[in-house]
Formats: sequence, structure tokens, C-alpha cells
Amino acid sequence: EALRRLSLVSKVAIEIQNHWGIEDKTLAEFVIELGEAAASIDEFEKQLSENGAAAARPFCERLFDLIRKIGGGAGGGEPAKVKGGPPALTQKRELSDKDKQFPGLCVQDRPDREELAIEQPRDRGEVSNVAKRLLDAEKTEQELAKEAKERGRGEKGRL
Repeated sequence: EALRRLSLVSKVAIEIQNHWGIEDKTLAEFVIELGEAAASIDEFEKQLSENGAAAARPFCERLFDLIRKIGGGAGGGEPAKVKGGPPALTQKRELSDKDKQFPGLCVQDRPDREELAIEQPRDRGEVSNVAKRLLDAEKTEQELAKEAKERGRGEKGRL
């Protein structure tokens, strides 16, 4: 148990040094005490800011997770569940160190997302509006003037 506590203090001290640039084991022990007393990440974040140690949400989550997993705390050593937040952080699966460090990159793939939908192929010769705009951007002023003149003739012929 003492080794676990020393390991936790060391890891929290390293996180604090990386984030705030302060190397202080006493501060790490204080943050651990706050984390063990807090019932949720929101409460932990609030306690940190009340004690003059306001930090970004991802940093608070990382500290809280460390304290819960290594220290045991009120969570009994299980990963803390984040309310709201990105799906990667609310999942129940065990996250690797890389997943914790880059939670946005460990989100499960969703191939049904609207922005990934591919337009259906058009009939031969038909060009999409996006392709037309790209082609127009490549044309010279002379070519654009010529097309405008041709369009003008076509409209006069219809009248």
C-alpha cells in the first residue's frame, strides 16, 4: 500500500510538473487528497479552482483518473466515468495511456456520419457544382468572358 501511494505521488507530481512547471511532492499529495475526497471530476475540478489551482478540464480528468486507478479512492480503483464529454471518455472499456493522452483520437469510427457520405455517381458528362466551381477557378479571364458572351446569346435566342 505504501509503494502504491509513493507511485501515485510520483506520477501526480510528474503530471503537475508537466502542466504547471512546479515540482513539489507536497503539492502532489494535496491534489491527491482533493481527488480522493471528491466524488466526481466536476467536484474535483471545483475544489482545485477553489484552492487557487484552476486547471483545464482534460488535465483535471487525467489527474482524477490517476488518483482513482492507482490510489483507489472512493471509486475503488475503477476508472471514473465522465458525465457528458466526448464518447471516448464515457466508454467503460479500459483506456491505454495513449488513449488517455489523446481522447479525441480514440473515438470509435462511425462510417455512417453525414460528412463522410459520398455522392452517387452522375450520368456520363454531368459535372457536380463543386467540380464546376473548381473548373471555373482554373479558367482565364478571356475564357470566362467568352462563356458569359455565349450565355448572353443563348438567353436572347430564347426571348
